[in-house]
Amino acid sequence: VAIPNSVTSIGSYAFYDCIGLTSVAIPNSVTSIEGHAFYNCLGLTSVAIPNSVTSIGMLAFFYCRGLTSIAIPNSVTSIGNQAFQGCSGLTTVNFNADSCASFSSNNVWNNDTNIVTVNIGNNVKGIPDYAFLGLRKLTSITIPNSVTNIGSSAFYECYGLTSVTNLNPVPQTITSIVFTNVPISSDTLYVPVGSLAAYQAADVWKDFGTILEIDTTPTPVGQTWYIGSPNTASVVATLIDSVLTISGTGAMANWVPGTAPWDSVRTSVKTVVIQSGVTSVGDLAFIGCIGLTSVEIPNSVTSIGIQAFQGCIGLTSVEIPNSVTLIESSAFRGCSSLTSINVESGNSRYSSENGVLYSKAKDTIAVYPGGKTGAFTIPNSVTSIGDGAFYSCRGLTSV
Repeated sequence: VAIPNSVTSIGSYAFYDCIGLTSVAIPNSVTSIEGHAFYNCLGLTSVAIPNSVTSIGMLAFFYCRGLTSIAIPNSVTSIGNQAFQGCSGLTTVNFNADSCASFSSNNVWNNDTNIVTVNIGNNVKGIPDYAFLGLRKLTSITIPNSVTNIGSSAFYECYGLTSVTNLNPVPQTITSIVFTNVPISSDTLYVPVGSLAAYQAADVWKDFGTILEIDTTPTPVGQTWYIGSPNTASVVATLIDSVLTISGTGAMANWVPGTAPWDSVRTSVKTVVIQSGVTSVGDLAFIGCIGLTSVEIPNSVTSIGIQAFQGCIGLTSVEIPNSVTLIESSAFRGCSSLTSINVESGNSRYSSENGVLYSKAKDTIAVYPGGKTGAFTIPNSVTSIGDGAFYSCRGLTSV
């Protein structure tokens, strides 16, 4: 349906129960979408809200379960009760409203929504009260440096959150209600370089379990570091664009927080390629590489160190070769998108089944990936559950 330019308002119940409606083009003349306007439009898969609409009424898109994404434009100043309730297909919200003073406390979104991505526009100055209340499958959020105010209960019950990136060098003044029922004491907060001390001293922000600095400047092309241990020159790391390649012979060094040589640009690392000859992945080697989506571990690596990949929220799967005989329990902690750890069948120490890491005999659960969801039945062969095996498994519903 293409709505004519003469229309300034889409009235209450205008398209109520139009289950055959698949798309609608709303012109820039429209300033309001009234309550129940697209209620139960089950077939609606596409709607573009123009940058003229100032209000979206209660239940306006209720049960439009064909929608997969929605963009809230800069012009919107109010969103009514349950405006997007029942939109079970909705996975992405692009929020660009910089003057949205009224967000319903009666849950604009669905508590059982499948929304996993929220993109907050760089123009947004304030996040309204209750803005993202109940988005339980949201695992990470980036707050742009333009945001100076975060409203009450903005992330209430977003208990799937494992990381928050706040790009404002000055911590916003907030109260604990912003993150009510979010276990921030086990979450990671990423902040701009030079602002760590300010966040460590700021109310609520200081309560995050881990606070790390990130560099938001563009990554220089082509950097090289010598990272071997005990012979520094035996292992070389080279970063070109977003690919970090580790090559040489022998073990990588171990690090403490903030000391890995690529630490200042770690958020730009998308791929790690460890070449044959390298025998270990060092402690905290790739901690906080939130953009990392792929890692290659060769059949020469024998150990994966403490917190080696902690907080790599973009990592979805890892292949463990036969050579690995030690994986520290915290190696993949906080990898909230990780659903599969697969071990080669010839490994003498570890095994895997359905993406879960076990001992070779399957009598110990070593790591249950943090991104797996639903119920899990522990096999009868298991006699021990390893240290931190189910750490921060927010999507696990029953065991």
